[in-house]
Amino acid sequence: MNRLIEIDTRVKLVTETCYKCHILFAMPAEMQERCSQYGDTFYCPNGHAQIYGKNEVAELRQELHQTKLTLRDSQGRLNGALDEVSKKSKEIHRMKKRANAGVCQYCHRHFANVERHIHTKHPLESIAYPMSIVDMDWTPSPIGKMDAFYTIRCGCGTIFAYDANWRGLIHCPTCGVEASLRRMILRWRGVKVKKPYGHLRRQGLLQR
Repeated sequence: MNRLIEIDTRVKLVTETCYKCHILFAMPAEMQERCSQYGDTFYCPNGHAQIYGKNEVAELRQELHQTKLTLRDSQGRLNGALDEVSKKSKEIHRMKKRANAGVCQYCHRHFANVERHIHTKHPLESIAYPMSIVDMDWTPSPIGKMDAFYTIRCGCGTIFAYDANWRGLIHCPTCGVEASLRRMILRWRGVKVKKPYGHLRRQGLLQR
């Protein structure tokens, strides 16, 4: 048994005229819009190739593509330059750290007096140690005794006092950086810090 099926469709057509044979023809509106935006080629009924000129959308797409390529190239050069700066910065940091530790850059000998001089007279130039002891003084206590305290200078420039009997971590009241008072005392006395501390206690260089 044969059945007859009727399909009713509506298609929006856009007319164009061939530039060569001047024939009038039509194409779907979706096809005309795609060819206009992306520059696709279409043909008249006589086979003549047609193409729309560059419009604003196509020009913007091309400019965006060129901008992305330029940005990618600039990013590659920037990454290379940053890597080089990072290598140089690490090298400078290592050399300055060794100098602050009193180590000669050429013969690699350690000079305790140079290390002590740097961390007492030039604490702001120190990398390895954020704080340094400037001086030690005494003050009368409420019970009539004399209490010792250290004058400490932080790398941020803050100068403050701390109990000389304390051997734990101390914090800068301004920037909040922490450092070991025990190690600062040893550096202030010109002793190279090494663990454990037992031999220093036996020598009387470090109190419990």
